[in-house]
Amino acid sequence: GTATVEIFNTNGTRVKTFTANLPAGIQSVEWNATNKEGSIVAPGTYIANISADGRLLRSCKLLKL
Repeated sequence: GTATVEIFNTNGTRVKTFTANLPAGIQSVEWNATNKEGSIVAPGTYIANISADGRLLRSCKLLKL
């Protein structure tokens, strides 16, 4: 199915989105701490929302130092 990871800053602004067609099971995504323009994001707290087929599965807090 379609998996999506959206990364937001603490203001609720989406800074990056990853979308892929992945098989069921454990998968991984690596974020290189860049925004959608390719610039390095500022240090701080970010939220990653992980969805599959349009359904939110999990939210995770990320800390960039």
